[in-house]
Amino acid sequence: MSSPLSDNTINTGDVIEAEHITQLFPILAELEDGQAFYRDDVGAADAYQVNFDGSPDNQNQFAAYKKGMLVVFKAANANTGASTLQVVGPGGALTAKSLVRAGGSALSPGDIAANQMVAAVYNDASGGRFEMLGGVGGSSVAALNDLTDVAISSPSPGQVVRYNGSSFVNAAPAASDLSGTVPLAQGGTAQDNSGNNIGMGDNVFHGGLGGGSQNTGVGYRALYGATSCTGNTALGSQAAYANTTGSYRVAIGYQAGLSSTTGTGSTAVGYGALYANTANYNCALGYAAGYQNSSGTSGLFLGNQAGYSNTSGSSNTMCGALAGRQNTTGSAKTCLGASAGYSGSSNDGVTALGYFALQACTAGYNTAAGYAAGYNTTSGAGNSFLGRESAYTNTTGGYNSAFGTMSLRQNSTGSYHTSMGHSALYAATGAGCVAVGYNAGSAITSGNYNTILGSSCATNLTTGSHCIAIGDSVSLASATENGQVNIGDTFRKTGTQQSASVTSKGQSYADSSTTTILSLSNRRGRIEFFDSNDDWAIVRFMGAGTPVIESGSAAWVLSGSPASGEVGLNVSGSNLQMVLGSSAARTIGWVVRDVEF
Repeated sequence: MSSPLSDNTINTGDVIEAEHITQLFPILAELEDGQAFYRDDVGAADAYQVNFDGSPDNQNQFAAYKKGMLVVFKAANANTGASTLQVVGPGGALTAKSLVRAGGSALSPGDIAANQMVAAVYNDASGGRFEMLGGVGGSSVAALNDLTDVAISSPSPGQVVRYNGSSFVNAAPAASDLSGTVPLAQGGTAQDNSGNNIGMGDNVFHGGLGGGSQNTGVGYRALYGATSCTGNTALGSQAAYANTTGSYRVAIGYQAGLSSTTGTGSTAVGYGALYANTANYNCALGYAAGYQNSSGTSGLFLGNQAGYSNTSGSSNTMCGALAGRQNTTGSAKTCLGASAGYSGSSNDGVTALGYFALQACTAGYNTAAGYAAGYNTTSGAGNSFLGRESAYTNTTGGYNSAFGTMSLRQNSTGSYHTSMGHSALYAATGAGCVAVGYNAGSAITSGNYNTILGSSCATNLTTGSHCIAIGDSVSLASATENGQVNIGDTFRKTGTQQSASVTSKGQSYADSSTTTILSLSNRRGRIEFFDSNDDWAIVRFMGAGTPVIESGSAAWVLSGSPASGEVGLNVSGSNLQMVLGSSAARTIGWVVRDVEF
């Protein structure tokens, strides 16, 4: 009995009979008609499957994946993305393997069309995969099937390949080659429309450019709404998207000048720069610079979100990240430096130069130059600050002038100060002081209307007011007393005078009465006494020591126990006293001249 060949073996001594030969007929027939490696797809989209199980109608069989294995099938469904191919062998379904493009890249949607013939060969690299042979269904190659080879003979520089109506030739380009609409890859357009307009990108010049000329749009929907505009340049996705009639504008960057419809001569560079602009002659460079500007004109915004909130403010210059960011309607402002003039919204005429200069200012007509100059100023107006942290703490103080590093630094609400020099009036909180020189008046706090001139002059004065100090390192006698004077340590006037130098104006004093005139502590000067008896005396005092009667009537004596009819002057403790003797009643007045030469 002969052995069947279907078990894939031939044993020694086997007799080959006609029956054996007939077993080969189906296999040979499949090879002959090309169906040996073809099977119908019985799988689903993205999961293709073919049967090579050796059944009577399916003679060829694959029991395992082998390098170089060829499979041809007719796809029942188009693919929607990455796909697999599974072979069913005589022992059952083998593991599904990735079906990829030649070279190994994953399939993209539409690479396999429904009813497309697909040939794939097995590659055992990277765990095994089936690689498609030839182009994929979605390839741009399909769009070129009708092209034939073109012979190019002796081309010259600048020539192009062009169709002359019957064949392709190499020749110099003609103006007519660029007229009308020329389709580009992925739906882009290049247009001239006889107005020297050039556009590249999907939906460029969608508005039709009726009569518009000299416009250039590059990018998805760049100059999308352009109609009768002239001389615009838009580069970037949706750049100058809504522009209709605005002319001579430049928009570069994603959505640069996106909402702008009209306006002339503006330049926007950066994502969202001049996004809402409809006004003229604005320039913005940086992410969202001048983003909300609508009707403000002649503005310059340079830096990340510089002038971001500006709407109708005009003639503003804002340069630096977040410079003038909150300004809306304020005009004629100059803000240079990161966050310079950040918070002001409607204040006009502000000049802020330097990082954080006038960053909180909401009042108008302030000027600050230097790192954090006028940092905390809010509603104070009419100030001028120059130098690092000059008037740093000022909030509502107005009409101050501070020049020098940390000059007037601690002032908060005081107004009408003038300080010039490093740390001049550093701690001042009062009003109306003038200090010129390094550290001049640096310790003054609540003292008002002091005048200090000289390096380190009057550094001991704190709360005293109406004082004058002139000279290098000159000090005043007291930190707290008012009205002191020291000019070069040669002319001095010490502390407070009572009743404008008049201590008593003709008051009546009884016999044997005692009256305290003033405290002599730290006091030097003269007192002039006058009485109703026409007696008088000029008395010099030097601190708490014994006073001296320089001249006068005999009725005035230095005594704590004056005789009858006499007026005595006596020191008790540190106080100067006036003591009347018996029968000495009279009206007495005096003037204190608290000056020493």
